[in-house]
Amino acid sequence: MQLTGKTLGLIGFGGIAREVARIARGSGMQVIAWNRTRRKATGVEFVEYDELLTASDVISMHLLLNDETRGFVSPRLHRGHEAGRDSRQLPRAVRWSMRRR
Repeated sequence: MQLTGKTLGLIGFGGIAREVARIARGSGMQVIAWNRTRRKATGVEFVEYDELLTASDVISMHLLLNDETRGFVSPRLHRGHEAGRDSRQLPRAVRWSMRRR
């Protein structure tokens, strides 16, 4: 997949996601993000979670793995299919970067 011109969605926006955003912008990607608490970052637009899922070509997830985050994405992607969205409206790639606390 050619990434230039694509949209990267970041779920969770800590230090690692901030660095991923910097690299993605340098590669010509648009970067959007969702975080439980609003943050500011140059070149990153913070959006609502459901908007991130539908607007992203690629998703990179940066959350601690715990009971609250387990299964965080898959139910919402499934609901997107139920709502009549076709596969072109859902991300083509998802990268998981979760670690146990």
